[in-house]
Amino acid sequence: MNFAKKGIALFIIIFYIISNILFYNTIFNDYPNIILFKSSILLLIFEILFWIFLFSKLDNTDLNRIKSIEYLFIISLTGVSISRIFLHSSPYLNDLLNTKSFYIYLVGILRGLFIFSSIINIFYIKDSKSKILLFVSSLNLVTSIMIWLDFDSNINAILRIVIGILILLYVIMEKRVFENSKNIEKMKIKEE
Repeated sequence: MNFAKKGIALFIIIFYIISNILFYNTIFNDYPNIILFKSSILLLIFEILFWIFLFSKLDNTDLNRIKSIEYLFIISLTGVSISRIFLHSSPYLNDLLNTKSFYIYLVGILRGLFIFSSIINIFYIKDSKSKILLFVSSLNLVTSIMIWLDFDSNINAILRIVIGILILLYVIMEKRVFENSKNIEKMKIKEE
């Protein structure tokens, strides 16, 4: 990964962590609705960028199958994040969503789709043979279940911060891992 790509990756990951910290802080303080709205929008933007970056790191061959899995995950993530914006930032919309059964089912279906896409995502990332990415995908399944159970607050934000830190370490250490695997392959070739 060249310097510019690594810089963009670090920017996205750091702002993903910062947006989750901001979201975590809004839980314990009584902020105005506009602050809750802005923090939820910021989380939506950097969460989507974060997962798009993560999917771009994977190297797979079956593009049609891969793109459909990625799109399903990003669409369900976007739906869950938009419902988070509505539920957290406006008491009126929160009451509206909780009183109309259609909206309750819609939010529930989006959350169920997010769990389903998180399960598929584990098998998708399993092909990359990276234990860190597999662990991150498993943690994301835990966060999607917690969102479905309506625990989209403190512990879920902490799990997303841990996910961001793990991916940050993965990106920083990536060149070393790549160089070590190249050296191991060269050694195997020399042995043969």
